[in-house]
Amino acid sequence: MLKSNLIDPALYAELMAEIKKINIDYRTIRKSKEYKIGMLIINTITLIRKGRFAELKKKYCQWFGGKPIVKSISHKRLDETFVKYDLPNPEDYFSEDRIAVYTVIFGKYDEILEPYCSPDNIDYYIITDQEFDSLKSKWEKVDISAFKSKIKNMSSSEKNRYFKINPSLVFKDYKYSIYIDGNILVVSDFTELINKIGLFDIATHTHNSRDCVYEEAKAVLAAGKEKKKNIDIQMKAYRDAGMPKKYGLMECNIIARRHTEQCSKIMWQWWEEFQKFSKRDQLSLPYVLFKNGIEVSDVATLGVNVLQNPALRWLPHN
Repeated sequence: MLKSNLIDPALYAELMAEIKKINIDYRTIRKSKEYKIGMLIINTITLIRKGRFAELKKKYCQWFGGKPIVKSISHKRLDETFVKYDLPNPEDYFSEDRIAVYTVIFGKYDEILEPYCSPDNIDYYIITDQEFDSLKSKWEKVDISAFKSKIKNMSSSEKNRYFKINPSLVFKDYKYSIYIDGNILVVSDFTELINKIGLFDIATHTHNSRDCVYEEAKAVLAAGKEKKKNIDIQMKAYRDAGMPKKYGLMECNIIARRHTEQCSKIMWQWWEEFQKFSKRDQLSLPYVLFKNGIEVSDVATLGVNVLQNPALRWLPHN
């Protein structure tokens, strides 16, 4: 909310806390054994009715025979670390500046998710090639015609990363922006996120399973998300540059930024690194921070686990 708003900060913070509690209850139900069994039955019946037996076989292989995700983590993942999500300072929901919260969706990778909360200091923007009813949406579609020549030969994924990484090229009238992936649903007031930005003008969540780009590279290969050749070249370059193991890792699905010269410099280096090697941005950002002498912990200030943040809801990609 804008600081000029006359609403009582303590009362507003209490309202946000109640909204978050509802979201936590929703998440608890979704994680329950009963819910998962029910969804397994429903999905099985749906696929059988549609005659999609090959897809059903693939799903069952994933559900019951999938390989475990590579995990290598040094920080503690305790419930106590999430308390700060529920009890922010009431003043953290207020700002003198307007904030651009934006998402980028090209192709059919994600559906457009409507934010639940509309504070008077937040403007929601979407960069997309999808058609939607803007009159019934909180999202305002960004005109990117000025970038047409720049992005014309890019894949949908590359277009996403271009705008994801470089908000200052689009939102020049804003001091702050918050990028969210297309599968992130805004539940409460995101103003609190900009008040967690540190000295380096960028804020993300810490990765919840790994703290090392080299281990993340293994996970990327295990999931079949990139060619081994591309990953091997990238990791060799990082080792040769002296990047240590366990330097840290962050989630890049939510990025809060203060639009400063320092931030723009780091983001442009990230974009150049992304273009140079694999198309996995979570691998390249820690290296850019390392190259600039910035600790991952100085940037990963939004929390330990984005999946546990009650201010939002994470949904599977299409």
